[in-house]
Amino acid sequence: MTNPFPIVQLPDFCATADAQATYWVPATQGLPHLVATSGSGSYYYTSLCKAYVVDVKMATYSNTDPINGVPTNPTGRLLIGAGAYDLPSSAGFGGDRPIVQEDCNRLKIWARFYLKRHNEDHFTELDEFHTTTSWKADPPFCMMQGAKEISAQVSQDGWDTYRVVIGTILRTSAQEVAVTLATTPPA
Repeated sequence: MTNPFPIVQLPDFCATADAQATYWVPATQGLPHLVATSGSGSYYYTSLCKAYVVDVKMATYSNTDPINGVPTNPTGRLLIGAGAYDLPSSAGFGGDRPIVQEDCNRLKIWARFYLKRHNEDHFTELDEFHTTTSWKADPPFCMMQGAKEISAQVSQDGWDTYRVVIGTILRTSAQEVAVTLATTPPA
């Protein structure tokens, strides 16, 4: 007997959504750098993607840090990160960790990273993460596991687009999120 309810592949709403912010990486980046913040958790309630969508554009010269026309970072390699931002129960402005045990236990952060090369018409998923949190009592601290960054580098031609999709729920409401760029550690 055949299954009367075949599994249907749902579209990836995040790969096809309009970006809510776009950042064009210049030749001289000045990292680390806060690229975009959502300003609130409204992204969760206004999109089928249920996340904040940021496109980071890399050209052939992005983040190469040229001195007298010679790149000091020829690959332009940088790290793209994503996470919570300015949580209400964090220690201060821009905080990404609760200082309250109840909020630590009820914090959910997820992200997905994509790439669309200059000659492609669709995004390909590169990686994703879902954090788990636990409370450490002495000294009090909210530990997070599972967060990731991806490595990006210059385009071979034109502009490559790295898409970051990030969402955060604290207790039962969506929270502000941010996307960051940082230099890669030395090899």
